[in-house]
Amino acid sequence: MAPTNLVLADLSMILRNAVLVIIFSWSAEMQATITTAIVLGPMALTAGVIILISWLRSLKRSSDTASEGKSSQQAALISPLDLRYVLTFALLFLLLTVFSGIGQRFFGAVGFIVVAIAGALVSATSSAVLIGNHASMHLLAPTPVAAVIFFATLVGLVENVVIFFVVSRERGITLRMALLSLPIILVGMVALVLLLLFG
Repeated sequence: MAPTNLVLADLSMILRNAVLVIIFSWSAEMQATITTAIVLGPMALTAGVIILISWLRSLKRSSDTASEGKSSQQAALISPLDLRYVLTFALLFLLLTVFSGIGQRFFGAVGFIVVAIAGALVSATSSAVLIGNHASMHLLAPTPVAAVIFFATLVGLVENVVIFFVVSRERGITLRMALLSLPIILVGMVALVLLLLFG
């Protein structure tokens, strides 16, 4: 079930990134909203199909085998509105904004793009908001907006697999997770390439 849960986390990350870029770029740059949906939409759809197939397979398996009466462990949930997390997000967003501004000042759009993608290692949410803000201020054209949010999302997808492996040291499950993430990444790449060629 762990690989399916990772794909579910990936789906929520993809949707969150798309929604944040769309919200922050909607009013000023509709084209950035559309290009973001063109690239991240198929990725979310692919993740949803993988989750649905895995869920249907697990239903079939559970009906074929008798329940063993194992109790599932409940993870302690932490509120995303906890003041510590809100302040951490604000600090990360401030740092990304400062570093991306410095990168853009010295290296142009490439400096911003590098900081936004590298920033996704620390906080993909902050990078998504930053990308949306840059789109709304017309500092980044619509197609590069889609490319940057794709690469920031790609960093998040790979990072999820790596974090699971570092924590669990389960090679088999980690390999399954990577293989389940691969179609999502490939669909995003195809959508991005098609956007670059025909967009």
